[in-house]
Amino acid sequence: MTENPEEFIDSKEYFSWERFFTALLIEMTKNTYLQYSKKKLNEVYLQEEIASKIIRKMTGIELQ
Repeated sequence: MTENPEEFIDSKEYFSWERFFTALLIEMTKNTYLQYSKKKLNEVYLQEEIASKIIRKMTGIELQ
């Protein structure tokens, strides 16, 4: 899905890819301990083990 997002995103429903992926993340984590919200970062994402796993998946992104 991330390699060819244009095949999944309906531009009539989502103004941007960012809004599509945010909605997807919210839906996929709903009612789990990883529940995502743009308003307040879930504390679990700040735990070293979880943060390290996320960073390892972020290939091609340079952290400053």
